[in-house]
Amino acid sequence: MIGIDVAKKTLAVCCWEVGQARPSWEASYPNTAAGLQELLAAAPATLPWVVEPTGSYSESVVRAGQAAGRKVLMAPPLAAKRFLQSLTPRAKTDKADARGLACYGQQARLRPFRLKEAPLQRLWAVLQGRSKLARVLASLRQQQRAFPELAFLSAPVVEVMEAQLQAYDRELERAGRQLELFRRLLKVPGIGAMNAAGLTVRLSSIDFPSYDAFIAYVGLDLRVRESGAFRGRRRLSKHGDATLRWLLFMAARATLVAATGTDFQALYERKLAQGLSKTAAACILARKLAKVAWAMARSGEDYDPTRVFSARRP
Repeated sequence: MIGIDVAKKTLAVCCWEVGQARPSWEASYPNTAAGLQELLAAAPATLPWVVEPTGSYSESVVRAGQAAGRKVLMAPPLAAKRFLQSLTPRAKTDKADARGLACYGQQARLRPFRLKEAPLQRLWAVLQGRSKLARVLASLRQQQRAFPELAFLSAPVVEVMEAQLQAYDRELERAGRQLELFRRLLKVPGIGAMNAAGLTVRLSSIDFPSYDAFIAYVGLDLRVRESGAFRGRRRLSKHGDATLRWLLFMAARATLVAATGTDFQALYERKLAQGLSKTAAACILARKLAKVAWAMARSGEDYDPTRVFSARRP
């Protein structure tokens, strides 16, 4: 495996072959077109590259590798970070990270790095910008509620940010409607532009081989804790994409309003009757919506309400 730690100006590279006690070679190259050519000339063509997604900095590396016929694998940022911390808990350097990525590539099942097409990149950029703006705006509003006597200080900024948020929403829907999956997802009860955008980006960027793989990625799978006679309470793992998990949960809540009197409402009421809390029942609806979205992305078919609950009830 070849681990590549991508920074703005440099590429720290470590080649560590399976079964070897130490790396075969390590080097540093400038993160430029010339530096990438040096890397391609030095790196064995048979060994895969392991790269973390770091926006535009990593995209150039991935494009150069894929164009040269190299297999480029994507290291999930959070999982890779925890793995690297376990290897070198007292130090963090580019060289150590490159070594860690090479080791991580040997230990984990990594997916090929899939770059987003231009329309998908635009939708992702708008979604990211909106999310950051919404977090700052929520913080300012909370501050206004906590200190109403100081609200006049942030009121002009809040007004501008609210207008900008509306502009983001308009652009989000405009960019999303360029993509077929986005348009089809809008037909699902409870799924709006924000939910459809998040689902479209993830389901179009990553090839999830099964519904279970997608649920685990979102963190809506159950965490099991057992040891000897101890049987812990099962809870959501909450690993993976927290933003998409929140979007699915909010879509589930919206579904109860948009789909009153339907099987979605019946499923929710059935889970409440079984003793589940409202939050737990909503999480089950979120998993159902995730399954619907995954199936639509996989099959290329439109939403068909008659097929959603045609199989055995969960």
